[in-house]
Amino acid sequence: MSQYTAVISLGSSCEAAFALTDYFGAKRINSFFDWLVTPIESLINVLNTDGAGVGEDFGVVFAGTSVICRRYGLLYHHEFPRDDGRIVFSREAVDRCRGKLRHKFDVFRDVTRNNKTLFIREAIATDVPGDRYADGAIAASALNGVASTLETFTRRNDFEIVIVLKNGVARGRRFDDRIKFDVELDKRINIVSCAMFEDLPAAGDEATYSQVFLSRGLTRVNGAKAPASAAVFE
Repeated sequence: MSQYTAVISLGSSCEAAFALTDYFGAKRINSFFDWLVTPIESLINVLNTDGAGVGEDFGVVFAGTSVICRRYGLLYHHEFPRDDGRIVFSREAVDRCRGKLRHKFDVFRDVTRNNKTLFIREAIATDVPGDRYADGAIAASALNGVASTLETFTRRNDFEIVIVLKNGVARGRRFDDRIKFDVELDKRINIVSCAMFEDLPAAGDEATYSQVFLSRGLTRVNGAKAPASAAVFE
């Protein structure tokens, strides 16, 4: 039996949520960061403000194909209807997005404050305009900031954060995640490497996540997908 009673995505995009769905199926906990694109600094700012500005200020980016949260620098990439690939704004769509995101943030808060949680973060870099770590390089001290922010937000210190570093090319996108060890990494953070190649789905090697979960006593839910290949740990 696992020591963890919840497994939650911390982004950086929907790919972590896909990996959780593949493994836990219908038992995956739906949470705030599942379908957003979230730079590290945005993650910290959302938690530090208890999500006060979620769904408050929208802008269109990438030639009308995505929506950015101007308050936090998140992409609400999957939260609005589309017409021929372009975002369609309406008062109804804005209100629906705001209500859904606030509800999901409430779920995130409630689950993480009342459960011993395993957090999963895939990839350092995002394509959000202005992402400070867009080149994939991040200092250990910045990752430690995520851990300390989560401790304050959850009011717990018994969680674990798994960071999946991606390197290689998949679906035309290059990944070059790496950590600069300017300080010792927080003991609650563990690093997993995932080599990317063109035949992989964007989420990466499914077996990477499977090994993370199995090694922590978390069993695959019946009916969820089985992994296809082997994982590499650091």
